[in-house]
This record gives sequence, C-alpha cells and structure tokens, in this order.
Amino acid sequence: MSEDVELLIAGGGLTGLLLGITCAGAGLMVAIVDRQDPAALLADDFDGRSSAIGYGSHKVLDAIGLWPEIASDAEPILEIRVADGASPLFLHYDHRELGTAAPLGYIVENRILRRVLADRVRSIPNLLFLAPLAVDSVSTTAFGATAA
Repeated sequence: MSEDVELLIAGGGLTGLLLGITCAGAGLMVAIVDRQDPAALLADDFDGRSSAIGYGSHKVLDAIGLWPEIASDAEPILEIRVADGASPLFLHYDHRELGTAAPLGYIVENRILRRVLADRVRSIPNLLFLAPLAVDSVSTTAFGATAA
C-alpha cells in the first residue's frame, strides 16, 4: 500500500486520533496507522479505563466540535486531593477557588472517547485510518519520510 500524506501518525489511540483530527481539520492530508483491528478497538469491552480530561483538553475538544458529543457521558471533577502515603500533608484543589463555576476537568470512559473520535475520523475526507497495519521502519531525507 502506498499513500502520500503530509503527516503520518503511528498509533491510533486517543492521542493519535485527536492529533489526526486536529491536523486534518487544519487542512493537512493525514494518515493514522494502528496495529489493532478497528472493530476490536471500538468494542465496549476493549478497555474498561477512564481518562481525566483537564480544563485545557476540554477546551480543545470543544473548539473542534467534539465536546457536545462527549458531554452527556462526562462527570465533572470538582475537587482533587493529592496525598503521599501515610503523610498527614496533602494538596487540595477546589473548582470554586477558580472564581468560576467551571469544573477542574471531567472523567470520561475511554470507550466513549474512542467512539466519538472514530466517528469523526470516518467523516474527514483528508484523514486516512489504516488498520490493522504497523509502521515497522521510517527513513527520512531532506525532502520527506517513507514509512514501511
């Protein structure tokens, strides 16, 4: 398979998908390559983890139009307490101290994020998702790179 793109992203996890969507939205021709079968990646039982979406990441997702598709499945982070083992000392963050009603961030299940990102990837004509496929090597020149 041979594709000419301006950006090749090796890895179609949450970060790779978001980077691809953002760069394709800016007009680049993008390919995302991932080893996993897309059907397996999107299975509800693939990954039981959740992610903390910080305030800044929330703003990025909102700016590219993805947050409305995530919001109903997101739980706000209103307080954070950081402690170290048995130490009596700790840090406490409270969203009310920011002087705004905005939470510190949100907790979202990874399966929700993956589904929303995958749906967007499929809707962007200048974004290719190539899977299952692996990037085994990359060679570069002054004029570009070739992945194999």
